Amino acid sequence: MLQYYHWPIVQKTRNAIRKIGLLQPLKKVLAKFQKDYEERFAKELINSIQPGYTVWDIGANVGFYTIQFAERTGNSGTVIAFEPQEEAVAKINDKLKSNGLENCQVIKCALSDFEGEAAFSNSGVEANTTGSLVDVEKTDSEHSLTLVTKVDSALGQFQLALPNVTKIDVEGYEIEVLRGGQQVFSSKQSRHIFVEVHFTRLDQRGFKNPGQEIRDYLTNWGYKTAWTDASHIHAWRT
Repeated sequence: MLQYYHWPIVQKTRNAIRKIGLLQPLKKVLAKFQKDYEERFAKELINSIQPGYTVWDIGANVGFYTIQFAERTGNSGTVIAFEPQEEAVAKINDKLKSNGLENCQVIKCALSDFEGEAAFSNSGVEANTTGSLVDVEKTDSEHSLTLVTKVDSALGQFQLALPNVTKIDVEGYEIEVLRGGQQVFSSKQSRHIFVEVHFTRLDQRGFKNPGQEIRDYLTNWGYKTAWTDASHIHAWRT
């Protein structure tokens, strides 16, 4: 049934419901019947990681998955966590230290399809949500500037190994991350990519059919794809 959810006509209906203010109430009702939301995504994500793997956590926030990745890869593996928020970076490092994990590098920057600086929401950690890049030209009390680089540029800039598994959760900027990662994501060393797709934010930013656009990037790079639920896609090489 998940493939039908991402048909253009279904997306148009969903967007229309959102615009009249009924999408969030509808989601709350549906959530009562979908108690295992994200459970399949999380299970497939963790199970895809083998000892010795290199894992990129793009949009790590406070490290919920980062810690699990570091434990899963073991001392022979490496986890690279990308997170622009200073408070979130501090929380990740505290968790790594308290868990005795030394196989993770935390990089304070955002990944996209350009290099430079961009505005970033400051409210993520304090509001117990995920911060994100924002499409504004000037910063204010709610927005600060953060370092931004391309996925491909990060390889040389931070002297990183290519990822075997990548998790992307960037609050509506998923397409830019994929655009900036042609070299990384087309590499045969990249075995799995997991993306959380923020349809509401993408719609607000003007993307007409983001689910299909994301799937097209992944399939063009040679991955098989499947939606694990309405908002999460798993891409893998056979």
